[in-house]
Amino acid sequence: VFGILPWITAFVFAQFPAGLVMYFAWSNIWSIVQQAIIQRRMGMDPVAEMMGEEDDDSAPTKTAKAAS
Repeated sequence: VFGILPWITAFVFAQFPAGLVMYFAWSNIWSIVQQAIIQRRMGMDPVAEMMGEEDDDSAPTKTAKAAS
């Protein structure tokens, strides 16, 4: 899906004036950068949240060895 989406977007925006395309592109780029800055300042890790991991500062625990 993400491999073909830029091509579809380019086809759709070919009908619009160049200024609108530039505005759309820079607006999206700025939004992505802004969101990354906000998440970093708030101490959020979006990947860990998506994976369901928690920030756990406890020491690692030992695991039992498998009996052979």
